[in-house]
Amino acid sequence: FFCTLSFFFFELRLADWPMSPSVEGAFSAAYQGVASESDVSWADIRGFFTSGDERTELLLDLFEAAYSIETSADAFSMMKHFLGSYLVKEFDHKGFCKALGVLSSEAEEDEELCKLEADKRLDDDLQAATSFVLRLAMTIAKAYGLRKQDWEDVNRICGSAVRILPACHRLQQQLPGALNDARALKALSHEELPSSESEALSSLNPWTSVEGQDLFEQHHQVAWSDMEALTENDGPANALISGIFSVLQVVEMPALSIVHLQFLRKNADEPMAKNMQEGDVILWEVDSGPGSLLEVGMILEGHWRELQSEICFLTSLKELRPSWLSPEETGGLKQLPTPKLPSVKAELTLPDSEETLDAAAEASGMQEPPVDQVPGLEDFDDDILL
Repeated sequence: FFCTLSFFFFELRLADWPMSPSVEGAFSAAYQGVASESDVSWADIRGFFTSGDERTELLLDLFEAAYSIETSADAFSMMKHFLGSYLVKEFDHKGFCKALGVLSSEAEEDEELCKLEADKRLDDDLQAATSFVLRLAMTIAKAYGLRKQDWEDVNRICGSAVRILPACHRLQQQLPGALNDARALKALSHEELPSSESEALSSLNPWTSVEGQDLFEQHHQVAWSDMEALTENDGPANALISGIFSVLQVVEMPALSIVHLQFLRKNADEPMAKNMQEGDVILWEVDSGPGSLLEVGMILEGHWRELQSEICFLTSLKELRPSWLSPEETGGLKQLPTPKLPSVKAELTLPDSEETLDAAAEASGMQEPPVDQVPGLEDFDDDILL
């Protein structure tokens, strides 16, 4: 909560704080007499983010490499996708921490310790990534004199991303989870398979093997007896449901969460045993850990099976993303629109502070908190704006 307030107030104050004379002078000199986009190279823009902050520089490198960024227009068109897809699904956070050299020497040699130390840094690193994207958007907006409405979606998304990205990233790693895996293995144990496959799977399936139970407990850190109790009245697994769903409601219980998922559309070219219409709702049970991270509006794409009780379990997750990244924006990058920047550059001024305050407050619905109640802003240095 405080992390959200901190970033929100940081966003409001960006336009209010003047840049240091050295930064302001360098920025103005760099774009003196610019008449078109071709006169403001991407190298000029990125130059403001290569001033010694290794984390920001690494984030910039990842952003450029992921989307082959060559122009400011490229950068603008990929910001939302970078936040909502890359940082959720493709971001190798452990590798990121290793590249920065922020892990202990012991963690470099121990994979489990590496995972623990990296996880402690995840929220802070994703907040830094969100801050980087917002500052990049503001830098480009300043360079081209963009109107507020030209980049207000990035402004709004950054306010949401600072809170929701850590949850999305963790869910992408944790799902399907112990309960769903147990149900998928139980369904597999009742299916007829070729003898060669059946023998190999039976020896590792916790429903048919003590060795399988031990492996399951080690992997998920749960008691197998708890899985047996939770699935005792399941009945057979029936229909296959493949599609894209939106989280409609999450009901948290002591051992699990019941999630109401609203059907958005079918996965293209994938089997669908149950006929689903847009707006239909299925009930999905998930472990309490991942369930506590799920939020209304999150988008999940994957495969579910429906039990006789009409409760569903997830067999595989293709992608999880925030509500503000639509399926069309993840289906193919070539289909994404590339915004055209103005052909004539306006005067280099940051957005008016009152307009920025009004727009941000309207977008978030939050009240501006007092400065002394926002952690992390007491020693904020305005020299890091660009």
